Amino acid sequence: MATRRRDRRPARPVIAAAVLVLLALVAGCGGGASGDGGSSGAAPTSAEVQEVLARLGDSAIAPAYGRLGTSLDDLAASVDALCTTPSDAALDAARSAWREAIGSWQATRAGGVGPAMEARLMSDVAFAARAPSVEDLVAGDDPVTLDAVAERGAAVRGLYALEVALFGEGSEALATAEGARRCTYASSLATLAAQAAAPVVAAWVGGDAVGELAAGLDGGPTSSVSQLVNEVSFRLTELDQRTLHDLAAADSYEDLPADRAEGPAAHGIADRRALLAGVVAVLGDADRGLVALVAETDPDLADRLVAAAERATATVGELDDSMALAFDDREAVAEASDAVAELQVLVATELAAELGVTISFSDADGDS
Repeated sequence: MATRRRDRRPARPVIAAAVLVLLALVAGCGGGASGDGGSSGAAPTSAEVQEVLARLGDSAIAPAYGRLGTSLDDLAASVDALCTTPSDAALDAARSAWREAIGSWQATRAGGVGPAMEARLMSDVAFAARAPSVEDLVAGDDPVTLDAVAERGAAVRGLYALEVALFGEGSEALATAEGARRCTYASSLATLAAQAAAPVVAAWVGGDAVGELAAGLDGGPTSSVSQLVNEVSFRLTELDQRTLHDLAAADSYEDLPADRAEGPAAHGIADRRALLAGVVAVLGDADRGLVALVAETDPDLADRLVAAAERATATVGELDDSMALAFDDREAVAEASDAVAELQVLVATELAAELGVTISFSDADGDS
């Protein structure tokens, strides 16, 4: 049965796109009223939308950025400690801190509106690394001090470049004095990521970002709702089409395109699990988050969104942290892919239609 399901997968994005177009037309014709019992209450007032957004910012988005700031500071400190006193234990601690930091980063992305977008934080913290360029830099003699690395391109900076430094070929030297140059580079990367995130973290934790989210990022609170729905949809598309769908459709892990495979930390599914957790936090439930905005007008949709989020969380939670190891459980991967796809379609079609949001096109890589 898993094989049949896998054979059908390449056609699924076309079907989802067709549904998206149809429901976008519904949204354009008036939004939430379904006429068949789906909608039951009055749409929330502007003040009520502001209240929901403020609660979402305070309960989910700001705490996520607080954890990101703490984890990046801890990572920088762990790498500095490794450079000062190299050892196997110090290397293990730095690697553990990296896993915590990358998970914290992923958990912010569904709420990556406002300050993170304005700062283009992804470019400084988690741009896709070019591993050969990282390896060439480590093996060469160009300076790898903080100031020098700050002038380098995004493909050799950020947490994914740091993954190559901490986990890639030759990284065991970090536990010895022979790894000094590599460690200096790693320290520069960790410090730069923490520095880049600090202003965004400050805006959310004790700053004005929550108030700005509630007031409206671009002309009233509905503009914030639109940006959040789009961000959640983009992140689910990324999780589905750039990870789980490809993993389910591949005949072997080695068949995955290079830009779909996980890095040397073998942390790909754990990475995606943290991303999904951030999505689920922004969606929320009938009391807070985007779901709260439709709980009165379409309680059935609210219930289905919560149920779909729970199913996606449970099925992705069953997978191994490593994509390569998760691949071996074909049925579990297929179930997770189906669950995430179901949630993505609900968000991009029914939730967007109910809230009158137009879903923009995205490359699913994100830029926040």
